[in-house]
Amino acid sequence: MRFLLDQDVDAAVGRLLRQRGHACWTAGSAGLARARDDELTVWAAARRAAVVSTDEEFGQRRMRNAVGWHVWLSCADWDASRVLAAHLDEVLARLAAGTDLTVRVASGGVSGVSGVSGVSGVERAGEVLQAAVDLGGDDAVAGTEPAGDE
Repeated sequence: MRFLLDQDVDAAVGRLLRQRGHACWTAGSAGLARARDDELTVWAAARRAAVVSTDEEFGQRRMRNAVGWHVWLSCADWDASRVLAAHLDEVLARLAAGTDLTVRVASGGVSGVSGVSGVSGVERAGEVLQAAVDLGGDDAVAGTEPAGDE
């Protein structure tokens, strides 16, 4: 599985995912250090990667409107790697079951999953990208390699 870590995610989450054999980019390593949430979503969807975030507002928005894969770690930043490690197998199974969905993960487990069917994440990401361009966010980011431990 591939993951893109939002700017707010602790580096320990990236280490955990890499140790478990997953490709993982940080927003910074992908050239997205200053990107808005929707730009992260578009970038990840184009690469069939899941965005991982601890940002509550971003998570709630994606629960209402799933675009691509999103893992919302609903916990304190410093506890994110422990919470994800405890529930990673279930998160991976949920992500494998759909194309456009958001998985909310908290200390008590996977507490919510939202999804949209009928349109692929790449198609929906294109719609989000067009909206971002229409709003003046037209900085495209070329493909990059996954980040190593930082």
